[in-house]
This record gives sequence, C-alpha cells and structure tokens, in this order.
Amino acid sequence: MKAFWAAAAVAILLTAPAYAQFSVGGDKQGPRTRQTDQEKREEADLDRAYKATVKSTTSTPAPKSDPWSNVRPANPAKPTR
Repeated sequence: MKAFWAAAAVAILLTAPAYAQFSVGGDKQGPRTRQTDQEKREEADLDRAYKATVKSTTSTPAPKSDPWSNVRPANPAKPTR
C-alpha cells in the first residue's frame, strides 16, 4: 500500500509543472482586443521604418575577411621538378 501512495505522490509531483503552464482564467493582461485603425497605421509605419533601416545597413556588403591570412604563407610554394 505504501508503494501505491508513493507512486501516486510521484505522479502528482511530476504533473504539477505541466498543469501550471495552462491558464484557467485567461491571460494576466486580459483578453486580446482588436487593433484600431490608428494602431494598425502606427504598426505599419514602424514596420516600414524598420525595413528601410535594415535595407540601408545591408545594401553595401562587408568586405570579405580572411582570419587565417597571417597563418598561411603569402604565396604557395611551387613544386620543384
């Protein structure tokens, strides 16, 4: 009988963290509401500004760098015959 209660206690302890992940009464912030037209415009403006910034910073590719350049010899040795 002790083994049964021990197994039941272990099962309850293992399922408690998974049960805690589900909310019963909704979010802490309340239910999600629909966006107003003003909020949609503001979000679109922010998105356009973000895309313009990303495009302007990535339009010029960075020069290729070789981190091993000072380890390798400058000119490969030519085989002698």
